[in-house]
Amino acid sequence: MFTGRLMVAVGFLIANFSSLLPADEPAPPANPGSSLEKSAQFTRPELIAIAWASPRPETEQPAPGPVVAWRPDGSPLPAEEVAAITKELPGFGAPEFVESEGLHPLHLVFRIDARATNSQRLTPGLVVGTARVETLAAQEGSSAGRLALAQLVPSQKAVAKWPSEISVEVRVPIEEGDVFKSVSPLPDAPVDVAPGVRLYWTRAAAESPSGRKILPAVALSIDRSQTDLVEYDFFTHLKDGTTESFNASQPTPTHDVRISHPLESRDVVEKIDLWRLRYRRERYDRLPVFPDRIGK
Repeated sequence: MFTGRLMVAVGFLIANFSSLLPADEPAPPANPGSSLEKSAQFTRPELIAIAWASPRPETEQPAPGPVVAWRPDGSPLPAEEVAAITKELPGFGAPEFVESEGLHPLHLVFRIDARATNSQRLTPGLVVGTARVETLAAQEGSSAGRLALAQLVPSQKAVAKWPSEISVEVRVPIEEGDVFKSVSPLPDAPVDVAPGVRLYWTRAAAESPSGRKILPAVALSIDRSQTDLVEYDFFTHLKDGTTESFNASQPTPTHDVRISHPLESRDVVEKIDLWRLRYRRERYDRLPVFPDRIGK
């Protein structure tokens, strides 16, 4: 094995990368299977609390007061329930940096399926007419108590101000992520492992005491237009018994590209496992949000 210090050179890909992007209609994987049958998909997350993020205090101002939260029907959430949620999710109602191009952050707390064993990220979007306005905020994983905080920050370009009532679509996992396909060996030609997803050999630069080397690497290219409700990843299993996750992300305007660590040679790879997590969208309508409470 190549034991020198490895470093992927940012932005470096083989010159013919564009010829390796997924075809318009790649072949689907053979018998991909599922970690959950349709009847056993995770249940719809329960929306249990809503609150505005507190304004970020200046050094001369006192810290924000207690979180004012309410239920989806608009009724106030008792202080003891708010305390229980903030103990589990310290970020609920907490001060948050407000993006200059975004509206004030709205916090939504969901209780996820009790069968979930892995942390889940729920991604909300604001429904405006027939369009869905994506949030500008990054989402955190759910807690050990299976509560998930979803932060909704629509762009001011899409929505001038918060209305008094909103509808929200939330991207939620339908299953635990799982390996759905293995490739061994990875051939010279790119492999279409799922619609819009292609696995192939590329090259990456590595630095070692003896100087820079250009070495083989594994790449996974994911077409965003075909994978909105699916997340993909890969794991490289080496013949020495070690397993590596991807090392670098090099997105293009249309694709997400994940690249492995540089490898001494193609021969060191035992197999490559393809991992998948599928989602669906759940809609929550007519939620009161009380814009007059922002900053109070």
